[in-house]
Amino acid sequence: MSKDTFSEYKIKNHATFTFGLLGETKQTMKQTLDFAKELDVDSVQFSLTTPFPGTRYFDQLKKENRLISQNWKDFDGSSSSVINFENITPEYLVEFCRKASGRWLLSKIKDLSWLKRQIYNMFRQTKGQGVLFVVKRFKKGLDLIFGR
Repeated sequence: MSKDTFSEYKIKNHATFTFGLLGETKQTMKQTLDFAKELDVDSVQFSLTTPFPGTRYFDQLKKENRLISQNWKDFDGSSSSVINFENITPEYLVEFCRKASGRWLLSKIKDLSWLKRQIYNMFRQTKGQGVLFVVKRFKKGLDLIFGR
């Protein structure tokens, strides 16, 4: 079986992870983040599980009285959790998710081959878009790393 990766073919790849499904614990959240760090991907997205009306998940949470908000602005998947967990506070879940991208990126920038690939991807993507665009993308990456 071949162990080729997308990166060997210069194909940019992305992984998405969700925190906050039923049964989630601080340990499973850490394991998910550790797994994300091990993957040879160019970018990641971390989000919060958000139950939507009309889904079985929403109905189950409502039946179990685990929804902590009915305000639809809280159902965004990035800045608030609307689920009451037994062992995790919504604030902990949101903060862990908020910091996950920076933690992932800090683990990746130590890998020279990954860093080279990002520079290649950045210039390939921004070809013809000007230097200012490249600088803004670089600044966005620094802000992620340093939590600004």
